[in-house]
Amino acid sequence: MNQGKDTDKRMQLFYRYVEDHMDVFIRELQVLLREMSIYTNTFGISSTANFLESHLQRIGCKVQRVVIDESKPFLYGEVGEGPVTVLFYNHYDVQPVDPPSQWDYGPFLAEIHEGYLYARGAADSKGNLYTRLAAVESYLKVFKELPCRVKFLFDGEEEVGSPNIGRLIQEHPDFVEADICVWESGFVDQEGRPSVSFGLKGLVYLELRCQNLPSDIHSAWATVIENPAWRLTHALASLRDNQGRITVDGLMDHVAAPSREERHLLASMGMDLETYKELYGVKEFMTPGKGESVQQRLLYSPTCNICGIHAGYTDAESKTILPHAAWANLDFRLVPELEPEMLVKLLRDHLAKRGFHDVEIKVKCAIPCYRYRPDGEFIDRIRQSSQETFHASPLFLSMLGSSGPMHVVCAPRRLPVMAFGIAHPGSHIHAPNENIRIHDLIQGIKFIGRMIDLLAKRD
Repeated sequence: MNQGKDTDKRMQLFYRYVEDHMDVFIRELQVLLREMSIYTNTFGISSTANFLESHLQRIGCKVQRVVIDESKPFLYGEVGEGPVTVLFYNHYDVQPVDPPSQWDYGPFLAEIHEGYLYARGAADSKGNLYTRLAAVESYLKVFKELPCRVKFLFDGEEEVGSPNIGRLIQEHPDFVEADICVWESGFVDQEGRPSVSFGLKGLVYLELRCQNLPSDIHSAWATVIENPAWRLTHALASLRDNQGRITVDGLMDHVAAPSREERHLLASMGMDLETYKELYGVKEFMTPGKGESVQQRLLYSPTCNICGIHAGYTDAESKTILPHAAWANLDFRLVPELEPEMLVKLLRDHLAKRGFHDVEIKVKCAIPCYRYRPDGEFIDRIRQSSQETFHASPLFLSMLGSSGPMHVVCAPRRLPVMAFGIAHPGSHIHAPNENIRIHDLIQGIKFIGRMIDLLAKRD
């Protein structure tokens, strides 16, 4: 679609303002990244919430700070008027930095090296959050008023599954009354194309635990007493084969093949697999299905992943014991027809059928999948914004392989959703040396500003 030369000329004022204030934006993002907002760091979470609350007030938002029981603070801000309401969901908590020895630069120093800004949370997701704040503030500086109502919802618990956001929305349903939600995650690919997706996988995070003994005992008894670590290992081995296929009884019956439209999107991805192999240090990716591509498995297949295992003595010296307990943390990424409750039931039945009655399941987080099917007009507006700001057509994905509380936020009103972020293939999200490219930060601010402008005209 063509918005006309006048609109383009008017937006040039906005783009120029963003470029002229680039150094200001970078410095302010560095201040935000130096806040140590790991979930377990109460002071860091509080100081980050204070910083964001002040920033929201600075751009004219009416701000509410809400705590549900003992949750981390939620921040809600609202500014502007108009017939269209745009909701920005973001989170300000970050992953732990372990192992700290593998960081080339301090995880909370927010240093810039050769055009990259390094810090925990730079890509996930303070950099994304800041593009929204900077875009709205810049738009107001240039045009004095917004073309629509803008709402911000900032979550301080996303990295632990957003356990309290459901209660928040039940108590404050007006927080998510909107015409569209702009989600916090996404990436710019190796060719400089921003990805825009319209959904997220669901997530079940759980612990499997086997505890057969009251305490550790001498390993000489291993000939006649069952070792919980072996029990757990055998239980885990039954969940997946050596080619990555999930073998939980009945689970794959609830996984639909990609639609014709989704296969078309896959064909247009142009994903450079060699770049990712080099980045992650792998020789080959697992693709056991006939005609099934890496991209298809990444976006449309569920996962069964072991995040960590612990049992017995793991220090450097020798200690011959039979451990009293063994446990593992697993995450399952869920596709649209696979609900969290269904996954847990299938897993319980699968283990019971094989005699693993002594393996307990403790569910720590359960989030359903959410997906929106955009119309042509919506797609056109996103494409125009991308072409003007990134000078490239966007990469459209029906959903990302990652997870978050999108279903909780968007499902009550079936909100249209688009996810956009400024991570890149080498951002090292959830890993040491997390980073973003300065160029993507600036273009991301422009993109969000243009999207606000275009979404306000949505019929």
